[in-house]
Amino acid sequence: ACGIVDGLPLWCGVEGGDGDDDVETTVNAPEEDMEENAEMRSPAVASASCLQLDVGELHADEFLDGVDGEDRGIGQGLVQTLAREGYEAFGTVRYLTTDDHTFRVDLNDPDAASVKSAASKMDNLDLLIVNAAIADNSPYIELQPEKHRAFYNTNVIGPLTAAQAFLPAMRKGKQKTIVFITSLVSNLALQLVNAQQPAEKRVPFSKGPYPATKAALNLLGIGLYNELSEEGFSVLLIHPGLVRTDMAALFIKRLGVDSPFSVISVEESSDSIVGTIKSHIASGISDVRLLNYDGTELVKSCPSCKL
Repeated sequence: ACGIVDGLPLWCGVEGGDGDDDVETTVNAPEEDMEENAEMRSPAVASASCLQLDVGELHADEFLDGVDGEDRGIGQGLVQTLAREGYEAFGTVRYLTTDDHTFRVDLNDPDAASVKSAASKMDNLDLLIVNAAIADNSPYIELQPEKHRAFYNTNVIGPLTAAQAFLPAMRKGKQKTIVFITSLVSNLALQLVNAQQPAEKRVPFSKGPYPATKAALNLLGIGLYNELSEEGFSVLLIHPGLVRTDMAALFIKRLGVDSPFSVISVEESSDSIVGTIKSHIASGISDVRLLNYDGTELVKSCPSCKL
């Protein structure tokens, strides 16, 4: 089973990291595939469910009917990619729904009740993809404590809450893989080199705490791996690229024609992310990795930028 957890509040702005992430999903492999591939370590094995959290009401049938996801976010793109591979998809939304293919989940829920409720419906889970982030351009010198806390609640505490909630089901799974969608802008070396440039030559990254929260998410993922590695878990921290979405549109515009980043489509990002995850699972190795969407090591190279 694989799960995607994703959450964004309505006031989020732009940043060149996660793109527009907006849903959480569950995906189950067809029964015939479960029987035939039960012993294989691959996303097509036994079962795969993905939970995807939305700010509005996007239902699973919208994903499965092939709605164009280019401006709908990486979360929906991941769902569509998994569905194309033959998985049965179930979605989650933040608001009440009577759709029996949709769970209500809100990652910003203070007591995590909705997340725990969704997790209780999962007997076993192989793959959990946590795709939650908010971003805007609030400068630190004007940032209010309440809004600052909101960044960490969604971008750091929310993903940890999801991992904790689904951990019992994952311990019963075979693949035991946790994926956090991170961002290149969490890279301290990149940010330092950029800050040391003359002001007019700097890449206009977010002025707010988004990069810091993604750096915290990276360390959170590494910490989880340290605690779970002896149980055979893997943790993948994956940068999705600069994706052409509504959320990233203003950031892409600010970069202009001389952008140091290559802009990619939702489909290219989601297809590559799923391919990277599948390759790791097929290796059968328990590991922690910081990766670009195409599977290259993010700490060793930056194929999507020229800095």
